[in-house]
Amino acid sequence: MGCFSRSNAWSNSGAGAYPPARRAPHGPVAQPSHPDPSGAGRGPNLQRAEALLEAALACRDATEASRLRHDAVLLCLDLASSCARRYSRRGVEFEDLSQVAHAALVKAANRYVSGKGSGFGAFARATIQGEIKHYFRDCCWAVRPPRGLQESRERMIAEQERLRQELQSEPTATELAASLGWSTQEVDEVMACRRAFRAASLDHVAHGVSGWVDSLLAQDESTAVDNHLALTTCLQSLSDRERRIVHLRFVEEMTQTEIGEELGVSQMQVSRLLSGIVARLRHELDVSGLVA
Repeated sequence: MGCFSRSNAWSNSGAGAYPPARRAPHGPVAQPSHPDPSGAGRGPNLQRAEALLEAALACRDATEASRLRHDAVLLCLDLASSCARRYSRRGVEFEDLSQVAHAALVKAANRYVSGKGSGFGAFARATIQGEIKHYFRDCCWAVRPPRGLQESRERMIAEQERLRQELQSEPTATELAASLGWSTQEVDEVMACRRAFRAASLDHVAHGVSGWVDSLLAQDESTAVDNHLALTTCLQSLSDRERRIVHLRFVEEMTQTEIGEELGVSQMQVSRLLSGIVARLRHELDVSGLVA
């Protein structure tokens, strides 16, 4: 990304991503040689940034106000980086999160009004974290699940971390369900939703073969026939309604929302029904020895 300069469109409320590279601010404000050791933008840098933003609000010259906000943002780069770093182990590259965080910092500087809330630090931190969460929700899924499942995933991640600290071990599905007030089936659904965040490569090495494609190609015709017969037998154990759901989803390739409209139920109910059906089929195929 290009370097940050006065020519950025500040008036567009943070339009465009802010680059991670630092640059000395213009005018009398100097970048300290030793950044805030907290890494969160607290301390002298933040106080000076807030003073600059207050001066920008009082300034009638648009160019000068833009320069003051520019300088304030440069003093708070550590705050943006600190917020991005909190989310850096969730399947997204830190560089991408850093760009989102810097763009959100610019937005916060443009929108900040002094005298409201707890100051610019709290306002900027909340803005940055909100933008990062929106980025995860809207841009990072390989297969995008319903919003309700996404929000449940966030709750479960936070609760898992809390239970790890409390139990000093990895919490089980039963412990998570009890702590969150969910059923174990709901925990399983959210666990499955988490796997939709990243898609596995078709060339991924698994079970001692070179990849999923090679694994499929390696199956002979008799194996395919056996699988088909076994699956047909398993499908017979489903109710008429369950077989219709399977047909609509996997043959007609309808979305869960479309299936819900067809059956007169909610999308969430369809999701739960599908999860249960697939789990039963997988179990029966596993018992038959056709699922590894």
